[in-house]
Amino acid sequence: MKSFAPIIFFFLTATFGFSQDLYVSNNANVSIYVDGTGFANYNATTNPNGAALFVTNGIELAGTNSIIYLRNEAQLLQLNNVNNSGAGHIFIDQQGTNNLYNYNYWGSPVSTTGTNPRMYALSSILSNVVTWTPALNGSPAPLTISTRWLYIFDDNQFDDYDAWQPITQNTNVNVGLGYIMKGSGTASPDQNYDFRGRPNNGNIQNAISGGTQSTLVGNPYPSAIDGNEFIDDNVNALLDGTLIFWEQAPSNSTHYLAQYEGRYSYYNKTGGLPPTTPPEINGSGTAAKTPLRYVPVGQGFFVLGDDDGGNITFENDQRFFMKESSGNSIFLGPNNEVSETEIASDTNNGIPDNVQRVRISFTSPEGAIRYLMLGFTTDNKATDGVDYGYDGLNSDDFPSDLSFVIDKDNYVIQGVGQFDTEKIYPLHMLLDKKGNIEIALDELENFNDVIDVYVYDSWLQTSTKLNEINYSNTFEQGTYEDRFYIAFKDQSETLENPEVNTSDFVIYQNNNASLLTIVNPNNLSIQSLSFYDVTGKQIFNHLNLPLKTKHEFSTKDLSEGVYLVSLKTSSHKTLNKKVIITN
Repeated sequence: MKSFAPIIFFFLTATFGFSQDLYVSNNANVSIYVDGTGFANYNATTNPNGAALFVTNGIELAGTNSIIYLRNEAQLLQLNNVNNSGAGHIFIDQQGTNNLYNYNYWGSPVSTTGTNPRMYALSSILSNVVTWTPALNGSPAPLTISTRWLYIFDDNQFDDYDAWQPITQNTNVNVGLGYIMKGSGTASPDQNYDFRGRPNNGNIQNAISGGTQSTLVGNPYPSAIDGNEFIDDNVNALLDGTLIFWEQAPSNSTHYLAQYEGRYSYYNKTGGLPPTTPPEINGSGTAAKTPLRYVPVGQGFFVLGDDDGGNITFENDQRFFMKESSGNSIFLGPNNEVSETEIASDTNNGIPDNVQRVRISFTSPEGAIRYLMLGFTTDNKATDGVDYGYDGLNSDDFPSDLSFVIDKDNYVIQGVGQFDTEKIYPLHMLLDKKGNIEIALDELENFNDVIDVYVYDSWLQTSTKLNEINYSNTFEQGTYEDRFYIAFKDQSETLENPEVNTSDFVIYQNNNASLLTIVNPNNLSIQSLSFYDVTGKQIFNHLNLPLKTKHEFSTKDLSEGVYLVSLKTSSHKTLNKKVIITN
């Protein structure tokens, strides 16, 4: 029986533990065992130097019997960018899904070969007594994993499902790249995997091409990483700094892609966005987790490269001791959800959370739910324009969808400056079919007082207060731009554009004669006149109307209801007016 030499840590200085190198001798009777149960997470007030095992320089695991056990969320942090060495290894565990049909997205905290680049093979790093099978399904006893479902996704278009590259358990994968693997079917709530190998340390890089390519990466360290720091360190390589996570639902019961249940979710410095159902799968099922700031050990996630590409970089300064049990770090895989009562905010853990969030959900005619988040940075770190790390692009291709609009692009997360009741934020709505839509206010975070949130319809010039009632209406298939806005006061108080002198035009519906009448007493030049029904469908559009004092348009073939007239002058002033047609 082996004896374990326990290490006792005192949270006294930032360099507690081993201030230089850690050397573990090749002695079969002595190993190092670190139990994370008694260690507290970082807290700016009570525990500013919290960590489980901290080493300033390198670790030498002298021989095959040189072992460090990290248990019960114990983690290893290192300061300097040096290579660890030796034939020994660490053990660190993580829990994945038990579902035979479900993928976890993984990264490896250890390597098994090479120093430049460091690599890992699954047959070496998974120290459980794992049997590998080419069959469709694994099994729990003995623990058997199907090689049919082992893939990596390296430098391809995000929505290209044919670009997944199959690997075997013996394929060498660059450290820092992620992989996917399905569960074993164990009856336990989750499957425990013990990673075994040389602990990864220092700078880890993998190239990504220009042109918004995507790569599945994974936390490469035997510790959590700070997602915000990762975003900052990759400003020259990533498109918008958003991390994209996949969670497959525990309720999933098929290997067929079209019947998968699961969701993508998002994280950037504005916050975490709940998962949204992709069109290729069969709904969200019971997938429900929201990614948080700290990416746990072994967690894989997608990133998108910018136009020029570059190196996706992991660095030691991203490493952070944060337990999943704290509620600030969640592995998107096992069935054991963290309850709301267990989730502690960043502020409660001594990490300032200065973002005020407005969370909104959109229900499409198909019944899918898209979540959106608008975040106000009290320190004005973000603006109304595009801000790397704060604005998250809508990288999905859904048949019906709702997004924020920033500089003509669609976003699911928008970070802005300080909260201002005078500002409004435009939305872009795409509908693949006619049907009912709904916009709801889900939650307000970090506001001292409750704020009013409205959906403003600029065409009908109506404001719906989401604090009191969801916005709901039936629309035709189509694209709705420059119509809907998120606002923080009633915008319907002013019906006309303040730039337009109301004496310049009189717009009214003559229902006795079935005529829409435009009176233009000053013979002003009308660049365009558009007429819409209540759903936003354009009935007609006339350009460059002749100069005269009165225009009339027949409405005898139109149904009863509310319509919108939108007039634009040659001086780019606009006037919108509601009219009611009755027969």
